Amino acid sequence: MSLSTTTNTSGRTPEQDAVICALIGLARAAEAKEIPAGTAPVLFAALASVAPGGSLSSSAANDLVEQIHRQKSIVSPDCAACPSPCGRTADFLPKDLNCTDNGLFEDRNRLLAELSQHAKEEWKRILAEQEDPEITRLFMDCVFMAGYAYEKELFAPYFEKLAALND
Repeated sequence: MSLSTTTNTSGRTPEQDAVICALIGLARAAEAKEIPAGTAPVLFAALASVAPGGSLSSSAANDLVEQIHRQKSIVSPDCAACPSPCGRTADFLPKDLNCTDNGLFEDRNRLLAELSQHAKEEWKRILAEQEDPEITRLFMDCVFMAGYAYEKELFAPYFEKLAALND
């Protein structure tokens, strides 16, 4: 089991980026849909594993990506079998995640870092079987925004909602 020591501009490894990109695809699939049981543990475990400066083995990242894809097929089963995929629920691309020329890099990475930190606390609640569906939805919406935002102002409400978790 090898751990990646290569990091990118965000401070994350390529393995961590692969997990985030898969999560963005899941969040896109779950937009405006009920989040099924079993998705929250995958969401929070994955987010907790992608903190900048942390490490994630290739095998652990591959396992998380597989779990995320399974959840995506539950949330949106028709997408996997679609003869004309639109790409809407596809995994986000690492090059787009780490794009620095669109003015969104800092906010996107700040949002992902905050999600990762909060996910560690939520993961403890999941393990204690105390999931809060509203928090799960908030995190899913934040992950969606990490891949959807096209201007900085779109991040502000999500930063406020995450800050409210500390109150």
